[in-house]
Amino acid sequence: MEECVLVVDDEEATRRLIRRRLESDGYTV
Repeated sequence: MEECVLVVDDEEATRRLIRRRLESDGYTV
């Protein structure tokens, strides 16, 4: 598994990724 390469086909997976990014920055979604 390569961590650098992220292939996201699903919008839901993308949203989850963005949500985790925002939460790690201190935002509440």
